Amino acid sequence: MPLNDPSRHLVDIVDEIFLVADPGEIRRATCDSARWAGWFPGAVFTPYQDRGPLGVRWDVTGGLVGTAEVWLEGHGDGTVVHAYLRVDPGDGDRLLRPGRRRRRVARITLGLKRALFDLKDLLEADRTPGTTRVPISERVVSASEPRPISPTTEGARQMADQTTSSIDIDAEPAAIMAVIADFPSYPEWAKGVRSTTVLGADDDGRAREVSFVLDAAPIRDEYTLSYVWDGDRQVTWSLVKATMLKAMEGAYLLDRRGETTEVTYRLQVDLAIPMIGMLKRKGERVIIDTALKGLKRRVETLA
Repeated sequence: MPLNDPSRHLVDIVDEIFLVADPGEIRRATCDSARWAGWFPGAVFTPYQDRGPLGVRWDVTGGLVGTAEVWLEGHGDGTVVHAYLRVDPGDGDRLLRPGRRRRRVARITLGLKRALFDLKDLLEADRTPGTTRVPISERVVSASEPRPISPTTEGARQMADQTTSSIDIDAEPAAIMAVIADFPSYPEWAKGVRSTTVLGADDDGRAREVSFVLDAAPIRDEYTLSYVWDGDRQVTWSLVKATMLKAMEGAYLLDRRGETTEVTYRLQVDLAIPMIGMLKRKGERVIIDTALKGLKRRVETLA
């Protein structure tokens, strides 16, 4: 039965934990396919996207069918490990029995939580409670160890609690930035954007301030953003005013790599209403992934 078959009952399981340990050690421990297979016996985890220091995405087959991901987010002197499972928790007709399905989902959820706490015990075994590890800036980083993520240009702003994702687009940076700067066309390709109005432009003719009407769960709002452009390398934005949003900071960073351009989207959103951090970050990820896929389709269609 294919994964996109509507008769499948997929469940999303999300968990996270904060680890104070060396980033390279954390990546090796959390992005090991064999380790995940040990956590979920009978399942096979096949990487389909290795994102370096950001984590890994897997196709899951065997006892579970779906996808999995580890996303690593540097924070303070440690790393927040975000773990995602979107899988079919049952097999055959047994999936249709609600009681059996609930127990199966509970076991998977508990198994993931126990696995993350086991990793914390393993990686923090030699750390005295309440102490910190040596800051990255004071460590010697070996050539084989994943480096801390830094902006492609010094002007990019580092956000303390940001969500980040990247995609490769088959186009020059100038062509990609032209699509990003064409705000009147956003409703044609940017999912959830109902309308845009450019309120002012800089000396190069690019928008300095833009108002949006957005309907993209969990964010539905009318808001205005202020933009700062750095040629065809990056653009950053911040919130001017809104109803539902309390803050929004974001950036597109473009890095030409051979025949393609890597586009990185960074986003931080704060809402006027309280929201659990995990749910907020998941909402940010939906916005980012949707925007990057839409941008790629738009640019490569126009190319």
